Amino acid sequence: DATVVNTTGLNNETLGDNIYPGSKKDEENKLSAYDVAIVARNLIKKYPQVLEITKKPSSTFAGMTITSTNYMLEGMPAYRGGFDGLKTGTTDKAGESFVGTTVEKGMRVITVVLNADHQDNNPYARFTATSSLMDYISSTFTLRKIVQQGDAYQDSKAPVQDGKEDTVIAVAPEDIYLIERVGNQSSQSVQFTPDSKAIPAPLEAGTVVG
Repeated sequence: DATVVNTTGLNNETLGDNIYPGSKKDEENKLSAYDVAIVARNLIKKYPQVLEITKKPSSTFAGMTITSTNYMLEGMPAYRGGFDGLKTGTTDKAGESFVGTTVEKGMRVITVVLNADHQDNNPYARFTATSSLMDYISSTFTLRKIVQQGDAYQDSKAPVQDGKEDTVIAVAPEDIYLIERVGNQSSQSVQFTPDSKAIPAPLEAGTVVG
């Protein structure tokens, strides 16, 4: 399970006297790669504008120019097209780590590399590992649109109460995609599940029915 000592991302030894009350001076956050990916996903989903900053090799704040440590950005030593974030990190326990995000084959991908191998003799080890991970993702997975915005998916009907018709056709509020393994596209299927109870008429456009 994840252990969150504070939300700064710094360990308590670095924070000195500014630690959370009741925590120990040598404590620090402990998260798995999966945990970190969830945090990154929620950040991008809720605050997508953060990518407008993280995609830049450098930015100026309060008159000070700060250069990104994400070497996968354009013009950087480990550049790979598509990357627009997100965060590097290095601690004694976690080693050299990197949370990256990119768009590959139309998919928004989040990568997490913790304690990269060969970091002692390769200054770009975390980025090399990330690029290898992206090679695997690109060759293994593909994106397929299964429903276009405004269209119905197969027999996607939902029951209606006291309406002119007994059912209403459910349509997609936006394009719906499915991530599939290359070569296994035909084995994937999606099922629409309507609400268990009939929805009272009249229904306004945009009503969620399943």
